[in-house]
Amino acid sequence: MTLPTELQPRAIPELVSEYISVTPKSRALHERLSKSLAGGETRVVTHFEPYPIAIASAEGPRLVDYDDNTYIDLVNNMASLVHGHRYPPVVEAVAEAMQLLGTVQAGSHRYLVDFSELLVERYPAFERVRFTNSASEAAILALRIARRATGREKLVIFDGAYHGMGSEFNDAHPNVVKVPFNQPTALADAVDETVGVVMVESFLGHAGVVPPAPEFLHTVQNIAESAGALFVLDETQSLRNDYHAHHGAAGLRPSMVIMGKSIGGGLPVGVLGGRADLVELASASRPDGLRHSGTFNGNVLTTAAGFQAVVALSPSAIATLNSRAAHLAQQLEIEGRRLGLPISVTRSGSTMCVHFRDTAPTNAAEALARNDFARWFHIAAMLEGVCTIRGGRLNLSTVLSDADMRTVEGALCRALARLAEMDVADGC
Repeated sequence: MTLPTELQPRAIPELVSEYISVTPKSRALHERLSKSLAGGETRVVTHFEPYPIAIASAEGPRLVDYDDNTYIDLVNNMASLVHGHRYPPVVEAVAEAMQLLGTVQAGSHRYLVDFSELLVERYPAFERVRFTNSASEAAILALRIARRATGREKLVIFDGAYHGMGSEFNDAHPNVVKVPFNQPTALADAVDETVGVVMVESFLGHAGVVPPAPEFLHTVQNIAESAGALFVLDETQSLRNDYHAHHGAAGLRPSMVIMGKSIGGGLPVGVLGGRADLVELASASRPDGLRHSGTFNGNVLTTAAGFQAVVALSPSAIATLNSRAAHLAQQLEIEGRRLGLPISVTRSGSTMCVHFRDTAPTNAAEALARNDFARWFHIAAMLEGVCTIRGGRLNLSTVLSDADMRTVEGALCRALARLAEMDVADGC
């Protein structure tokens, strides 16, 4: 089958040809979308070669595409659906909220009260919170507050970190310094009295689920505080790993914490929580307060859904997620090595990444130096009935059963076997 030029991957191994043959309706929909959406997508992270599947229905841990292929979903909308698709408590809460209040109100409401109180009670760093519509917006707000509080413009972040789509986090900027993750000496050299904020993820998520070295985040905190800078922790992906989030479990004292994804129950959400004196700088009651608004901040549906999602993320649910992920990571490494593949699986809680290298990466440069095995692993997995994120990332949801986990393990091991049989040196 010959693809149009714009749909051709750089090379089409046998497994990609198989993918094309079993997803013709997804291909047709992608071609149709490409006539109205730039690139046929509106989020770069959802794109992959030769084209993504088109999803017809979803429930619990499963997706069905327009060609009636069924997949166990380990993408979960980039880890935002910690309870899977159409989670009944969330669906019921949203339906009730719509009947009572509609979708959004220009005033306080019961769901906003309940959710904000729950967050302040549960997460130790949260003395006050502000809602946004994404973690990207929360990160931008954190930076604005930090600059107002310290009077310093400079920001230090880490190579490979993802704090959303704000320009300071993505584009070259004179007031932004990037340093390698897990290298405290480089950080100490970069942080001085001109730095207003040091922002760090609990683990490098987008760059390949790279965990921090022991005590690294405490070192980041100490370096920031010693220089008079604020220490901002991005828990957008790590909040699911511990009942009190990572900062609570690790005994960290962040000035502010950014959250998003799974804290919204599958609806758009961002949360900035932290010290009262800092977060109050965005309060409208202050004559000198920062101007912070958003038409849909703290909307009825998100706060109703988010409350249910956070309540359901109980200590036992988190423990089950983490133990299942640890077992899966171990089995994938064992099977990969049995097949003669270079492999290591990095993990933080119930999020992991399969790396096709002999040793686990410790920073973004190592994690992103991916080979052809990594490039095609997610296609091999989809052909075995499991959706993963391109580049080897995957995450678990609470609605997976023990039987589902056995299915996942078998499918991903078969995906590894497919790669082991490929001659990647000859054009993958």
